[in-house]
Amino acid sequence: MIVNFLPLQVTKVGNAKWDAKEIEKMKGRLVGRSILQPTDFDPQVDSISSATMTAALIVDSVNKAKSLYDGLKGKGYIK
Repeated sequence: MIVNFLPLQVTKVGNAKWDAKEIEKMKGRLVGRSILQPTDFDPQVDSISSATMTAALIVDSVNKAKSLYDGLKGKGYIK
């Protein structure tokens, strides 16, 4: 389960940083979601103005967390 979204560095067009409202939007989309149930990126819901590619990459990375989890579980690091 995703419990928080704390971006270290996220940018949009012109290398501008996301503002607090944009970070909260992505946080609201991710927090509470299970990494075991991937979801498709929906530009109508998930886009951040001038940062659609960054938002899509974040959602894609979260979707890849399931395979990381499965790999760690398979090696016995997670029970």
